[in-house]
Amino acid sequence: MKNYVESQFNQIKNLPLFAKISEDELHKILKNAHIKNCQKNEILFSKDDKILSFYIVLSGAVKLLISNEEGQEAILQIAKLGDFIGDLFSKTFIADAQIIDNSLILAIPAEKFQESLQQNLQFAVNILKEISAKNRSFINQAAYLKIGTAQQKVGQLLLKSAFKKEGKKGEEINLDCDKKTIASYLGIRSETFSRILKKLENEGEITIKKNKMILLKENSLCNYCDGEISAKCDKHKSSICLQNHSSSATLSKNFH
Repeated sequence: MKNYVESQFNQIKNLPLFAKISEDELHKILKNAHIKNCQKNEILFSKDDKILSFYIVLSGAVKLLISNEEGQEAILQIAKLGDFIGDLFSKTFIADAQIIDNSLILAIPAEKFQESLQQNLQFAVNILKEISAKNRSFINQAAYLKIGTAQQKVGQLLLKSAFKKEGKKGEEINLDCDKKTIASYLGIRSETFSRILKKLENEGEITIKKNKMILLKENSLCNYCDGEISAKCDKHKSSICLQNHSSSATLSKNFH
């Protein structure tokens, strides 16, 4: 394992993808892995490139996108800390990956990654959980893009971003992307995104300090909860949860 990977080992071993995996086993998985120090706007890989490595975000953010000849782009995913990037059942990437902000990306050679999945059951289970969660998120996102209002889209994204490890909702939300990128991901205009943030601030849900948002109440943004969020929330089915879900928007209820 290269020294740079070793220097990040304590962070890597605490990622959900490597939960319940011993340090010895993790060293085997990370054999021949390396860390890419990527700069803003750098292309990590392009659509139809052969999959030579699988990637895990250690810091920063990466957008997966598809673009047309006119330069219009559709953002499929914004990958952040701990997110896995790659397709286990394809030989080539199905989208472009562009660095949003300076990022550290762990790259595990595809052959070693596939070998580790076969040899380490816990690693395979962790990856399947990640893929399942990602698919569920895509389905919810698609539903909101189809029938959700702009405010519901923004509220849900902010609420998801508020959750930290172990289902605990933090008081701060850090936007790792610029407003234009987030708005594009949500399928709305950046002016609309800014207007909704101001509306949420006026409603006493959040206060805004540059790219950081502070939740003002324990139940801030809870009206935008859906099944994906409630499944990991430590307050799910508590009195707070019941009080807020009784007044949730109809669309949010449909996703429970």
